[in-house]
Amino acid sequence: MTDHNVVDVLDSDEEDQLPPLNTREWIGKNKKYPLHAPKNLEFYCTRQLRVPKEVKGAFPDNGLSVSAFLRAVVPSKSYGLVFPAPKTCFSSEAPNMDMGQAIEHLKTKSLPPIKYVDQLKQEVRQAILDGKLSVLDARYPYIRFPFWIVMTWQWLIGLADAREEWKAAEDWVNARRGTLVAADVVARRLLTLGWNTQLVAGEQTLQFARAISDRMAVDGMMDVMVGILEKRIAAKPRLMSQIVLVQRAFMIEILKAERAEDYKEVKRPYLAALEGKVKHGGVSELWFTALWEEQKHWLAFKCDFVALTLSYGDPLSMSGNPHGIVRKTLWWLQNRFNKSFRNKGNVLTCGTQTDGNSCGFIAINTIAHHTEHTRGDGLWTASLRFHDRLDWFNLVCTEYDINNCFDKLTWSLEYSR
Repeated sequence: MTDHNVVDVLDSDEEDQLPPLNTREWIGKNKKYPLHAPKNLEFYCTRQLRVPKEVKGAFPDNGLSVSAFLRAVVPSKSYGLVFPAPKTCFSSEAPNMDMGQAIEHLKTKSLPPIKYVDQLKQEVRQAILDGKLSVLDARYPYIRFPFWIVMTWQWLIGLADAREEWKAAEDWVNARRGTLVAADVVARRLLTLGWNTQLVAGEQTLQFARAISDRMAVDGMMDVMVGILEKRIAAKPRLMSQIVLVQRAFMIEILKAERAEDYKEVKRPYLAALEGKVKHGGVSELWFTALWEEQKHWLAFKCDFVALTLSYGDPLSMSGNPHGIVRKTLWWLQNRFNKSFRNKGNVLTCGTQTDGNSCGFIAINTIAHHTEHTRGDGLWTASLRFHDRLDWFNLVCTEYDINNCFDKLTWSLEYSR
């Protein structure tokens, strides 16, 4: 999905400290836009590309409820295959639409294809440097737009993508209403839940539209779910001293290594802090999830510091194994803990996956199951896959107190299995 939050942001304090751009030296002088542009040139371009507040105010705010968002005016996407070369879509004439006319146009006309907008983004700074003054849309050759239309198109394509995700989620929930109480609770939540509300964890509610659908979990969702399991473990002192759960930051750091020798010295603060916690905190188990990139498949992993083993659970029992994840994790374990760890492979007991999209939820359930049933659940089963998704969606809303106007126990106690 397109990143609907990609809008250039100016550091006003930094801008105030810079001398203004000498346009006579830079603009229309047949210069190539520098790979490392001076800050005042970057600011000069960014000011012209920034989505105006008047435009953002004319479209759904992130805090608008999902239900209202699905009824709000959001322009539709287009999928045209033939568009002119982006370099030909900039004019030396000034824009001929005022703000009100531009907003009305955006509300009533479809958006250009995302590939075309991406190409315009690659060329627009050079166009500004060349002295161009406006942007053209080949579908409406009589209109000349301000430069901010490029970033606005990208932002609005993101809104359209988000609405598609929430519409699919709403349809998925509605199909299960009346038979699953948890679905009824989710449907009521969508009346007040902000479609893209910021969570304390740093993620947005939009990512959890995938939880109530037949789509695969994404990174942010996995982090939030692991974070909730961490809270459960932290509430049990005996477990907290023995078990550590880590989020995707761990695997991001692990995969940066290019050779075992990269771990001979402590170079990464995150891993150094984790190493100290394991060495001096009496930790016996480290659990994490990782995406097997080649297979687009989530797995649960366990580092056992007593048995000196690394193991994982694969709900599909796929042939082959996640070589990169295993190899680089072993590099870290063996070099930083000065012990010989052994790869046990796919030996963690986990649920059996019967579809192409439940792997993330099964990986989370595998960790929960093996860490003293932190959520009180047994192993994931295909018969409960819909319950599990609804369960997690409601749990996230409860944990982060998002539109929490319902009995916190309703969803967990009443739905029928």
